[in-house]
Amino acid sequence: MLRRHDRVSPRGIDVGAALASSDGPLQRTASTPSSRAKVVLAMVAYTLWQHLLQVHRSFVLLRKRFPHQTSFRAMRSSWVYATIVLLGDAGNLIVGLTAPKLALRTLACALRMSTTNFRYGPHARNVLDLYGTSMSPSDHLKPVVIFIHGGAWALSSKFHYGAVGETLERHGIVTVVPSYRTFPHGDVGEMMHDLEAIVKWTVENIATHGGDPKRITLSGHSSGAHLCALLLVQSAIRCSRAAPTLANDIDVVHHIQAFVGLSGPYDITDHYAFEQNREIVPFVRAHSISPLYPSFHGPRHFSTFSPTALVVKDAHLDARLLPPFHLFHGVDDFVVPLTASEKFAAHLNQIGAKAVVTPFPRGHVEILLALMDGFPELGAMMLQSFLGVVLMPTMPHGQPNTATARQVGRNVSKL
Repeated sequence: MLRRHDRVSPRGIDVGAALASSDGPLQRTASTPSSRAKVVLAMVAYTLWQHLLQVHRSFVLLRKRFPHQTSFRAMRSSWVYATIVLLGDAGNLIVGLTAPKLALRTLACALRMSTTNFRYGPHARNVLDLYGTSMSPSDHLKPVVIFIHGGAWALSSKFHYGAVGETLERHGIVTVVPSYRTFPHGDVGEMMHDLEAIVKWTVENIATHGGDPKRITLSGHSSGAHLCALLLVQSAIRCSRAAPTLANDIDVVHHIQAFVGLSGPYDITDHYAFEQNREIVPFVRAHSISPLYPSFHGPRHFSTFSPTALVVKDAHLDARLLPPFHLFHGVDDFVVPLTASEKFAAHLNQIGAKAVVTPFPRGHVEILLALMDGFPELGAMMLQSFLGVVLMPTMPHGQPNTATARQVGRNVSKL
């Protein structure tokens, strides 16, 4: 059992103090060209070591999930997937160079040691950050957002999404921004286990930090949106079948007042087919390098982990258990097409759930940057829609949803 306030202690030296001192160790180390070369060499060696670790983790997971594959094929795939993770990290660096203000905000958020690295599980990636917290007993409890990052089920961590929490903090919202096991640290089943633990930790602890455990909105971007939707649908199916509650004694769907999905792929079979026709570079299609295949154990299991397929096929699902689904999507999204949200919403509404698709201008990344205040052309519009969901009145859990969320017209020129 996790302790209520079990946290990861910050490690390392006081960088600021070392730099401030004219004769500090870092100042002396970086004072000569040879020293700088050693620093660069050390960074390259560290990056190479991390890359080799990713290859090893990928190989172990692939051999476990696909024992029929040869070791050569598993090793080749491991190098491909590990390289994709490395390129993803390089892509984050490029974003930082092109958007320096956003990069500085991200770094500043990471240095807020007082509200970072709360541990919710035993794995190294089972940590989360909090934004908008309040310790005063006289303060009213604030609405809460749990934001699950995306990254093709393999990339990124909470570090890159602090700006989401900082933006929502300015509007009186407590935000939970976690890391979780992504490929090759785990497969989709282990990702789901982590999301359950994140919700459990939030319900049990967020009131101590000024958040209202009865007003929790679950949100995610891209693959993070898929995982959130899958979590809610699976939880509702379990409750509908009157099966025993989750292993950690929590029915997730009872604690979520609304879901906001940003550019999510909700039907994995459809998304894999879409990636088979999408070229990343000439002669290289997305499906051949995407961690989607190993994360989901291959095409035979795609429907098992597809929220859309579960809604269509499971006759036991009681739609009244589901919170309102608000699906935000860019009309020019060439990574996950708008039809992914439209199809999911149509099937949800067909069984009596509440689902609204809100189209936005631009594409896959801009809708996320807008929530980070990193895309001014879209920011006000995006934030207004997002806050409209988070701040809506709560409803009794397990009752028919009566939210009056309005369907936004498809005429994007009016947005």
